[in-house]
Amino acid sequence: MTIPMQLTLLRILLIPVFVLFAVYYGHSVGDGAPQEWLRWSLFDHPAGRFAKGRIALLGDAAHPVLPFLAQGAALAIEDAASLALLLRQERPDIPQTLLAYEKQRLDRARKVQDEARRNGRIYHAGTLIAFGRNRVMRHLGPEGMTMRYDWLYGFRIPE
Repeated sequence: MTIPMQLTLLRILLIPVFVLFAVYYGHSVGDGAPQEWLRWSLFDHPAGRFAKGRIALLGDAAHPVLPFLAQGAALAIEDAASLALLLRQERPDIPQTLLAYEKQRLDRARKVQDEARRNGRIYHAGTLIAFGRNRVMRHLGPEGMTMRYDWLYGFRIPE
């Protein structure tokens, strides 16, 4: 069976399951239904709200990151540390604290997502662009490659 046939069969089997789960959990079926299927099953979901009322999400639940920067777990740890610092006050106003957490983390999460997305395009580039990519990486070397991510690796949780 060819890959296109496998994908068509997968779509026929999975769409009804997707619809049932969406309806069961109170979502509109069109909210997140895939428009097309690819062999690559990674889903890119830009960060939006991650706090509402007394509920907050962290890590991939709040802002899934494509694997091309290897920072998903690191962001989850940063989220937890940020939230812990914000909640350490005596008798915090939980909804306001969670909104402060979202405000503190949203820009960074989006920046990491954007960079991972960019790396994905670069790492999966065609032959000509890959040739240029490889030349640039060789020129930068390990230190240069690391330095371009100082903003990422040098991050500290605001106190």
